[in-house]
Amino acid sequence: MLKPIVVKQMTSEHRSTFPEDAERTAPWLGAPYSAMKWPITSDKPNPGETAIEIDFDIPAAGGRLTQYPALIRAAKEFAFWRRQLGAKKQMHDAQTHVGYIRTMLNFLCALTHRGFKSLDGLPSSVYEAMLRDWTMGTESLLQSSSKVESFLDKFESRRSLPHFLKTRMNGNWFLARENVMTACGLPPLSIGRVTKVVMDQAAARLGCANIGEGAGSTLTELTTEYLGTLKTQFRWMYKHRTRMRCENFAFDPDIIKVSTKTDTKPTPVIPPELAFKMLAGCAREYEDTFQPLQAIPMNMRDLSWEAAAYRFVATVRAMTLAVTARRGEELNLMRRDCLRGSDEDGWYANIFIVKNVKDWVWIPIPPYVAQAIQSVIDLSPNMTDDQPLFAFYRPRLRSVRHPKEWGAVLNTLAKDHDAISYLAANDNHEDWNWTERQFRRFTAVMYFNGYGGSAAVISHILRHFNLAQTWGYMKYDPSLDRMWRDVRAKFLEQIAEEALAGTLEGPMGRKLVRDAKKLVQHATKNLEQTLKDQMRDLEVIEPKNMVHAIQEVMRRKALVIIPKGWVLCSCPASASAARRAACRKQAGVGTVREIGPDFGRAGPQVCAGCIFAIENEATRKFATQEMEKFKLSCVSPCMKGTVLGNIQQTQLVTFMKIQEAA
Repeated sequence: MLKPIVVKQMTSEHRSTFPEDAERTAPWLGAPYSAMKWPITSDKPNPGETAIEIDFDIPAAGGRLTQYPALIRAAKEFAFWRRQLGAKKQMHDAQTHVGYIRTMLNFLCALTHRGFKSLDGLPSSVYEAMLRDWTMGTESLLQSSSKVESFLDKFESRRSLPHFLKTRMNGNWFLARENVMTACGLPPLSIGRVTKVVMDQAAARLGCANIGEGAGSTLTELTTEYLGTLKTQFRWMYKHRTRMRCENFAFDPDIIKVSTKTDTKPTPVIPPELAFKMLAGCAREYEDTFQPLQAIPMNMRDLSWEAAAYRFVATVRAMTLAVTARRGEELNLMRRDCLRGSDEDGWYANIFIVKNVKDWVWIPIPPYVAQAIQSVIDLSPNMTDDQPLFAFYRPRLRSVRHPKEWGAVLNTLAKDHDAISYLAANDNHEDWNWTERQFRRFTAVMYFNGYGGSAAVISHILRHFNLAQTWGYMKYDPSLDRMWRDVRAKFLEQIAEEALAGTLEGPMGRKLVRDAKKLVQHATKNLEQTLKDQMRDLEVIEPKNMVHAIQEVMRRKALVIIPKGWVLCSCPASASAARRAACRKQAGVGTVREIGPDFGRAGPQVCAGCIFAIENEATRKFATQEMEKFKLSCVSPCMKGTVLGNIQQTQLVTFMKIQEAA
């Protein structure tokens, strides 16, 4: 006789109780199911291989994970059944098994910091947000760097640190870093590279020794493939929810699609008129503020001085953001020993790239910004080299002030420099809300076609000779590289459109206009012939195709388009082009490069007659303004009868002849 099939529904009360040890036994499990530490072995251990111990009672928000019974049940049931039931491919080794368990424990720990005590209370929207955080690494999921920074900010010195947060070795005091992670409710093994840098800076501030470069960093950014593996585990857990005696997802995790490839909307570009007002205002404020601030003796630096120093540091930070295209969190990690170089050989700043590279790199910066950074360092000589750059020493309290609310300070600066209100696309006046991340995209736009403002302001603030210097920033950052190439393509397209419209001037500009006319005539002739052959068909020349044709002409000529205030330089990167460039024929010490232009000897008078010069409306406007300034300088009473005055008169006549010939 057949036995009846008994269908049993697992109730919520049954799920909320732990299984008995006798219900959960396995040959790979070297401890009772109820134990918090499981020794796990492989099915067929390699010679010398021992069991790997996994501890379920990891740190969590407010204490330990054992304070969250529903999450402990989920962790243990996943750990047991994932090995017992397997998936399409059976799991046999302990290392892979333990890796999956630790991944799940990190996820459950992150839940506790978001206020969840059980998986069945997790909304799909929060799960999706957590996966997006996870794409940047486990320390991003756990938000460990910000939690550690906030925790350590409570302590003023090493003496104020509790004994369990410091350790003494070889006569030096060190931060007990794993204990710091535990105190923050974070797994000790989740110290990522950004978290390590935060700890390094805190150690320097508190008077503790550094553990050295590279030490203590265990986590890396996730790949799309590994993120897929993580999501597979959650789908597996939901699929086997009828067998697992624990609270489970209330939705199918398979419906949530997240990739490491970002598909969010791009950061809006700061309106050029606001950006130029802001940066020009910051440059003026820096010039006017530093000397008075530094001149005040240490014993007289009161509350009003601290307020002025706070604003001064924010001003230099804004200038640094504008020319480095780096992220705000990366500037937070900059140290006071970040500068090297000279005006002759170029200046570089040492910056920690928080994404992709996750390491310290030297990035080129303009001399003007290098000078501003050095002024921040000089303002607080009491601070050590390994302390944060954008901070200052307060003699009154004998402590270091670490400004935090950079976004609010940035909007205050913008308001004071009349860089808030602008004319939006709908012809209505709107107020711009400034954030630090907006500078990255604006910097890329500004270098190529930021002439909606004043090219003179760009030249004054950035002090760059060419775009090659700025390209050094993007090689460390694929997202910035893509942004840069997109803006560059649009800029070259704009030049091609101006060639078609016939508005380019200058020797090379006129050549491009002639080439454009030839292309149009050729296309028109072909069209006429086609119409004669096929009168029934109507063909229309797509203007975009002509633009692409002009770009192909520029490519074949190997033109390298570099925007200057007075011209667009198109000198190819070749030795033969260098021999023909006007800047190469000028007196003085030239660059050691044998190819391309020499912008150190270039200028409005030199470039105007060069065969590689292209002029458009923006450059002509700039040249006109410079001409008027030149004329005023020549008629100045101070110049009358002087050698310098005679030289300027000669240069003015030469420049006017070149302009007339053009």
